[in-house]
Amino acid sequence: MFNKKETLHLLISVLILSIVFGWNDGRSTFNAVLWFSNFLKVFLFVSIAIIVHELAHKIVAHKFDATTNYEIIHLKKIWFQGELKKPLPFWAFISVFLTIISKGQLFFTGIGKTIISSEEKRRIGRKFIYLTGYEEALILLSGPLANVFLVLLVQIFSKALGNTTTDFININLILALWYLIPLPGFDGNGIYFGSRWLYIFGLAFIVLAFVLKFLPFFWTIILSIFLAATVTLFFYWKEEK
Repeated sequence: MFNKKETLHLLISVLILSIVFGWNDGRSTFNAVLWFSNFLKVFLFVSIAIIVHELAHKIVAHKFDATTNYEIIHLKKIWFQGELKKPLPFWAFISVFLTIISKGQLFFTGIGKTIISSEEKRRIGRKFIYLTGYEEALILLSGPLANVFLVLLVQIFSKALGNTTTDFININLILALWYLIPLPGFDGNGIYFGSRWLYIFGLAFIVLAFVLKFLPFFWTIILSIFLAATVTLFFYWKEEK
């Protein structure tokens, strides 16, 4: 499912994000053993969140006869200067830097991106040989949505799992929202410019699902879809007005 390069990038990303989320273990005094124990827990949560996220991309991409590859975002040039001799994982450095100076209070998780590719021969028989912006937006949006459904499913077993679900929920929420940031190089940029209305619906649905997660699973999904559709129609009405 994941090639060697992709697996390496995923592992590095999980390690970096585990440091980001696990830097502050919530204790007033530092205890190496307890800190490392918390780090291992966070590492497990981040691994699940990232793998589920990327698998969702691949499954939806397959439906459109396309493939996806995950990689850490690298800057090839800074501003208008010439290309760097070696690409720089700038956002990964920023992520760790903000974590250290904020003592684990700031979470910047936009360190990776999903690259979508397709072959013309695989899409023979479809209306469009090339992937449309809407199809790419669906593929990219599937990742954050997978994180939402993962959290809602965990909520069902929250009583049995205890307080550990809080950290798991927060990690998935932050990851899902950061993936929707419409900045160049980020997945959110591809969703926004691929289909603005799908972007609005997806963003509204994710936020609402987390707000309404205290409800039973069925009602959380139904109300989130209904309210997200209402928000999308409102924006469409304002745009067309």
